[in-house]
Amino acid sequence: MTSQIVQEALSHPMVKAGKQPKASIAKAGQGKVAQYAERISANWHSTTASIMKVAEDCYSAREELSVAEKHDLVQRLPFGESMFSKLASIGGDKRLKANQTLLSPSISTIDLIRKLPDEQFEMAKTEKVLGLTRDQVKEWIQTKATKPVRRPISAAELPLALYCIYPKQHLDAEQHAKVWSVVIEMAESQGLEAASFTGENIIGQLKALFTKKAVAT
Repeated sequence: MTSQIVQEALSHPMVKAGKQPKASIAKAGQGKVAQYAERISANWHSTTASIMKVAEDCYSAREELSVAEKHDLVQRLPFGESMFSKLASIGGDKRLKANQTLLSPSISTIDLIRKLPDEQFEMAKTEKVLGLTRDQVKEWIQTKATKPVRRPISAAELPLALYCIYPKQHLDAEQHAKVWSVVIEMAESQGLEAASFTGENIIGQLKALFTKKAVAT
């Protein structure tokens, strides 16, 4: 790809040295998107090794491509933004890459293991938990967790921190999709959850969400 760009630059003698025509840049960007889309789609949902290849490509694409290019890439893939973000987080975890031969060929299970803190990850490795099913891993995690004392729920319980991102003006569908993609990536990379509220009854939607979470816990 680099040699192609150089050849195109040399074929335009009127272009100053060090500057590349915008058309060439756009073409190079589209080429990168197409390459990622082809590799990710080819390896999608097969063996553990294939899943990790997809995850590594998603991670590289997330780090290399612009927001617009990532949006274009996701449109070409056999899965959506949420799965792309999940796979990118898996691909950026060095622990998973180093131990991929021990993992089961399940994206949801691998993602569950990814969320383990380092100490618990090493414990899971020692106790040969990394290759179990998702339900078995969840059961193992529950046995290691200290259950908190349940408190009566008198009202909706809010989280210790709530981060708010909002536009100063109305966003169209494409703008909203791009912003939401970035928010999901940020949340996944920090082990957080993300939620989007639109319409007139935003406060009601917010209360309903955390009332449901409080009841579930």
